[in-house]
Amino acid sequence: MAKKSSTHWNEDMLLVKGYTKSADGSYSPPALKSKFIQSLKGKREDVIDTPKQPVIHSIDFLVSKPLESFLEIHGVVAGLNGANGLMNAHWATIKKVKTLYRTIIRQHLMEGKVRKHEGSVKVRYIGYKVNFMDWDNFCSSFKHIGDSLVKEGIISDDNPKVIIEFLPQQIKCKNHTFQKSVVIIEDVQI
Repeated sequence: MAKKSSTHWNEDMLLVKGYTKSADGSYSPPALKSKFIQSLKGKREDVIDTPKQPVIHSIDFLVSKPLESFLEIHGVVAGLNGANGLMNAHWATIKKVKTLYRTIIRQHLMEGKVRKHEGSVKVRYIGYKVNFMDWDNFCSSFKHIGDSLVKEGIISDDNPKVIIEFLPQQIKCKNHTFQKSVVIIEDVQI
C-alpha cells in the first residue's frame, strides 16, 4: 500500500475512485462520463467575464459543490392544526419528528443533494399536496424543517437576517403517494 499523500488519499483509494496512475507517478482524474459535464467543459472558455457571471475556473467545482441545496421529504408535513399539528403535538412526538428530519438532511448531505450554506439564503418551500392547506398552516409546517436545517449546519440560523427570502408554494398532486415537501436553498449575495 502506498503512503498517504498530503490530501490523505492513498493509492488504493484513488484507483477505486477511477483515477489512473501516469508513468511519472502522478494521478489523472477519471474521465467525465456525463455528456452534459463534457459539454460544459468544452464551453468553459466561452464564458464571458461579467460582474454577474464569474468565469468558471474549474469543472471540478461544478461536480463537487452544487449551486443550490435540494431537500425532499416524502409524506405530509404537519401544519398548525390536527392531532400531530404544531399546536397539539406532544413534546416527545416533536422530538421524533425533528430527529427524522435531521436524519433525512444528513442522508441528503452524504448524497450531495444538500450542502452547507454560509451567509444569506433564499428558501423555496414547495408542498406537493392532494388537498391544499391554508397559507398560515403551510408556512408553519416549515418550523421543524428549518430548526433541523440549523441543527445540521446547513444554514447558520432561520431568522430573517439569514433567510432573507422565503417563498412558499403548493402544487396539486393526484394521489397521496406523491405527497411530499421540497426545500430548495440558494445562496444570496448582498
